[in-house]
Amino acid sequence: MGIEKTTKALVAELKLMSKEVEDSELANVAAVSAGNNREVGSMIAEAMSKVGRKGVATLEEGKSDENGLYVVERMQFDRGYNFTLFCY
Repeated sequence: MGIEKTTKALVAELKLMSKEVEDSELANVAAVSAGNNREVGSMIAEAMSKVGRKGVATLEEGKSDENGLYVVERMQFDRGYNFTLFCY
């Protein structure tokens, strides 16, 4: 019981201490999260500006030495789905 009570108190305190990251700060926060890699931080900030705060951004490892940003609008499925009620 004590751990749960302490956890709730800590979460409440962290919420009071937290602040929303402004768009202008996003590249710096992302760079720190990426091991102080400014290029990756800028790319993450650009991706977030394109998809919005409620959008989804996915980071994937590639086989190239270069970083790239690809935007897919709406949904994309990696595999097909087969369902008897689908129209063919």
